[in-house]
Amino acid sequence: MFDLSILLPLTPADARLVLPTLLEIDRRTHCAHEVIAAVSDVEADADSLNGALDLAHSIMGGRLKIVRIGQPDQTSSLLVRAVRKASARHVAWWTPDARPTEAALDHALGKLLMTTKRDIVAAMPVSVTGAPSTASERTENDERYVVGAIDGTPVAEIGVVDRVVLDQLGGFDATLAPAQAIADLSLRATASGIGIETMNGACVRRIASCVAKIDSRQLKPTSTTRRAA
Repeated sequence: MFDLSILLPLTPADARLVLPTLLEIDRRTHCAHEVIAAVSDVEADADSLNGALDLAHSIMGGRLKIVRIGQPDQTSSLLVRAVRKASARHVAWWTPDARPTEAALDHALGKLLMTTKRDIVAAMPVSVTGAPSTASERTENDERYVVGAIDGTPVAEIGVVDRVVLDQLGGFDATLAPAQAIADLSLRATASGIGIETMNGACVRRIASCVAKIDSRQLKPTSTTRRAA
């Protein structure tokens, strides 16, 4: 029985990042957890990614589940496929370039469980080389951690949520690429009155921020009733 399911959408371009990311998650996360790696292996260079995942699986065993998508027109649904395989009550979404600080996911899950307001999306502050627009900021160990924003609305680019709340929001949009789907979920959460709450102390290091690259015009009009495909 797992306390947390961590969703990790991947493409062959992530081959060099995935093994150290998975090992860092496994080493620094102490609650009972599983990682659901949703893989697009339609491109010709998928062998390197598959090799890295096989090595990670030999180390992590049953804590790593691999979901493969073999059709080019279905790669946008990586997060949706990962959610379907998740077995825990709470899910986190992750990116291949993200590295958790010690017990970051444990802190985020613990604070989510202890809060009196359960219908929230927990945003984990991120330290990046190119910082996005800042909705919330924290300095820890001389590093600058932020929660990014799109048009003033905070976005949980790395986050944790109760599956009940995720279902209330209609899940991730299967027609959007993972970064856009995550931003879209945050915007819908805010529009529906479900808050984006910063989990200070649950910090993550990234190479770059996906939020900084998203134009709100790439997203669909906000709808709290839109369902995942």
